[in-house]
Amino acid sequence: MLLFRMTAFLMLALPIHAFSQSVVSASETAKPGFERTAKMHATGTFQVSVKPAEASEIGKAAGLGRMTIDKVWSGGIEGTSKGEMTTSAVGSAMAYVALETMNVKIDGKSGTFVFSHKATMDSTDPKTGVMDIAVLPNTGTGELKGIEGSLQITIDKSGHSYDFTYTLPAK
Repeated sequence: MLLFRMTAFLMLALPIHAFSQSVVSASETAKPGFERTAKMHATGTFQVSVKPAEASEIGKAAGLGRMTIDKVWSGGIEGTSKGEMTTSAVGSAMAYVALETMNVKIDGKSGTFVFSHKATMDSTDPKTGVMDIAVLPNTGTGELKGIEGSLQITIDKSGHSYDFTYTLPAK
């Protein structure tokens, strides 16, 4: 039942709204002289496969679900990502948290980093849905070292699309 309700949350409720995220970047609290690039946007689409996975004994006892995430990104972000999601549904309250490792090129720059996801919704009112997806600080590697940003996902009849707002350290 939990899997069905979380799938409904992810596939039915989320498409209704594009969620806005906010994140306080390290650059906003950085020491003077620490320069970052202007905010940039990478947009495009992704294909996603979300599959149920066995929860730990503690997760099962708590009524939590576990899923794997496997995505292929195209557009301003090119590459793949893999992650894990923990889900909860109690009455009409639903939520998930996830970590997703990106192995990508963004506007031609290669590297890896981790997205941190958090989403909540009351299933009786999809307008209550809130989703925050942000780069986990200090996880960037390669040409993406120092990356900061937030991701907005839109799900509609044509599939999944994204708008990634990000900055990198200035050279």
